[in-house]
Amino acid sequence: MTSSSAVAATAVVGAIYAAVAYLFHQRAPQAYMDEIFHLPQTQQYCQGHWDAWDPKITTFPGLYVMGVGFANVVNFLQTFQMSVKVPFCSLTVLRSLNLLFALGNVYLILLLRQMKEYSPQERTNAIVHGLMIAFFPINVFFGFMYYTDAASLFFVLLMHLLSRQSQQQRLRHGSCTLKYLASVLCGYIAVAVRQTNILWVLFDLGTAIVYDLELTHEKQLYACPSGAESGPSFGIVLLKFTTFAIKDAVHLVKLFWPSISTVVVFAVFLVVNGAITVGDTANHVAGFHFAQLLYFMALAAMGFGLVCVYPVRLAAFCRDLSAAVTSGVRPLVVSLALLGGLVVAIERFSVTHPFLLADNRHYTFYLWQRFFLKHPLCKFSLLPVYMYAGWCLLKELRKSTTALWLAVFGLATALALVPSPLVEPRYYLVPFTLLHLHTPKQPVVPLLLTAATFVLVNAATIYVFLYRPFEWVDGSTARFMW
Repeated sequence: MTSSSAVAATAVVGAIYAAVAYLFHQRAPQAYMDEIFHLPQTQQYCQGHWDAWDPKITTFPGLYVMGVGFANVVNFLQTFQMSVKVPFCSLTVLRSLNLLFALGNVYLILLLRQMKEYSPQERTNAIVHGLMIAFFPINVFFGFMYYTDAASLFFVLLMHLLSRQSQQQRLRHGSCTLKYLASVLCGYIAVAVRQTNILWVLFDLGTAIVYDLELTHEKQLYACPSGAESGPSFGIVLLKFTTFAIKDAVHLVKLFWPSISTVVVFAVFLVVNGAITVGDTANHVAGFHFAQLLYFMALAAMGFGLVCVYPVRLAAFCRDLSAAVTSGVRPLVVSLALLGGLVVAIERFSVTHPFLLADNRHYTFYLWQRFFLKHPLCKFSLLPVYMYAGWCLLKELRKSTTALWLAVFGLATALALVPSPLVEPRYYLVPFTLLHLHTPKQPVVPLLLTAATFVLVNAATIYVFLYRPFEWVDGSTARFMW
């Protein structure tokens, strides 16, 4: 796949998105849900009131500042024509900004999938795989609303793309290469849009360090112990990696100080602010919500579509499960400990936030009301699904990534999801996208079917949102959404 193919595919998606955005403008022209916070705050800035701040807003004002700049550009361009003008800094203008970020995400996803090795005959496969990721329902839906998600994902992906493109240059020329510094700048902007993106800055920094150390110490890292038939255990690899990282610490700091500066600045903010959110801290208290990882694994595995339920895949899972409990005492103990950990995570660390049960405008409300809370045992019924989903993810990612990359990704995902007490599908968007960007090549037919399924889900949820409103408890117009 070439960049021209990515441009063409993005243009087609853009035409569809423009039509859907027009429907949002026609059918839902009023600020809705979190837009009632984001829109007035941006409009305050548009009026020059830079000292105004809504204490209910939890994120940095990065999106609002960009909204002001975009609104002024649109307003300036409208001076050259005499037709109907869009009001300055209106919801329509600001939603258009998010639409541009959403289209940028499509293009970046296609480019990042291009970085996998595809033969000329597999270009269609690469395009379909990228579109499947881009059509992830959470990604599509919030591209039409003035939320932080589209901009957040855009700058995370752009940071990651530039960082990967600068790997070879950085090793040759040090930290002051143009693409690497641009990547760092994107990291700063990503954090300015949403604080939790600092974890994806750390992910990008961590995977870059892993790449460099694997490149320079590969033989020592993954050397087989004398007399062993297989490679070293993960514990041994991690110990060697830590040793090399300490040994090369000065060199690594010199090489990655721009990225490290992002982390240092954010750490200062945490110390000064005392919390990761800048407002409404009472309703966003960090905790230990380990069940978030189980929900994410089940959702992420859906991106493999039919591949997950191939008979050969199910048979392989059963063989691995059987081997884990019959091949010796140690594997049995590890398996029982893992199973016990999952049970404890479901029983003790499944948090039901008050917001989840107080708002029947979200699909998660009905999922909890009609399934998870129906009976105390319902939440345990999905344990086999979680186990199988985790196994599928591990098997697929191990084909195209190293154990150390997986460790960095797993840690970043855990830090992003576990502290959050609220089950919010939007929080899964960045890890879902990054995970599937690093999966190996998939068969084209399952990719097509998965992409088609995502399109149908998007069509259904957008239709319900726009054409099936209802009256909420306070008499206002309510709409179902993620």
